[in-house]
Amino acid sequence: MTELWKIIFFEDDDGEKPVMDYLSTLNKGERDRFQTRLEMLGQKGLSATKHLGTKLEDNLYELRLPNS
Repeated sequence: MTELWKIIFFEDDDGEKPVMDYLSTLNKGERDRFQTRLEMLGQKGLSATKHLGTKLEDNLYELRLPNS
């Protein structure tokens, strides 16, 4: 069985979480699609980024939200 990854959202020095702030602006359908992608990332780790996002640099990846 594969170990699940823990998803940690960036927090700046002031305690702000810009990704969480962004997610709060999404409608329910967008949030649901993003949640599905986070679950896939948690289950498959970085191998999921081939289909879900892009490696930007060492230890930094983007996770894209599909348009539909």
